[in-house]
Amino acid sequence: MDFPGRAGGHYHNTSYGSYAVDENVVLSQGRLRLVTDNKPVVGTDPAGTYQYTEGFISSHDKFFQSFGYWEICAKFPAGKGLWPAFWLIPQDRSWPPEIDVAEWFGSIEGMHSGPASGNWPDVRWDSNWSYGSDPTAGWHKYGVLWSPGRITFYTDGAPTSTITGAQVPTKPMYVVLNSGTWANPDRGGPPDPTTPFPNTFDIDYIRVYSAN
Repeated sequence: MDFPGRAGGHYHNTSYGSYAVDENVVLSQGRLRLVTDNKPVVGTDPAGTYQYTEGFISSHDKFFQSFGYWEICAKFPAGKGLWPAFWLIPQDRSWPPEIDVAEWFGSIEGMHSGPASGNWPDVRWDSNWSYGSDPTAGWHKYGVLWSPGRITFYTDGAPTSTITGAQVPTKPMYVVLNSGTWANPDRGGPPDPTTPFPNTFDIDYIRVYSAN
């Protein structure tokens, strides 16, 4: 589970309140369900006590490529403090770059997409936002068409934004899907008593096509 920016194999960083555990990755009726729960856990990687648990999968060392079309069909959970996402990270574990294809912030009902580029700590985000409860109300397709010097993001087959220029990544990347919680205030704050637990980030499929 390790990748750059994570404090350990099961914990992202201080922006998150959730610790990844294997039992939160569930296959049910042909679909992937990534569970988030208000279930304190004593973690070992890194050591500590964490308020929430999440499901996390990646294709690191199993599948990675530069460019192509990447898509999921998914339904996102509703609730304050929930932070599930579909994103791409370099196989060589450098950061940035990063491509967020569908990153949901439940506290503000905001869907983020866009790449990160530059060099730490001078990171550039080319972000696009949409708002509303549609991602939680039904199944939708979220995709990115990634080619040299150009990225176009899609929802249900319709383009939502296009990024061009040198900030478009070229490194081979792998898939990350996770169902985290938000622990900082600048995206609406952490879960509260209104947040339903357990909840699930449900994925019907993920498909990746090469650029050729």
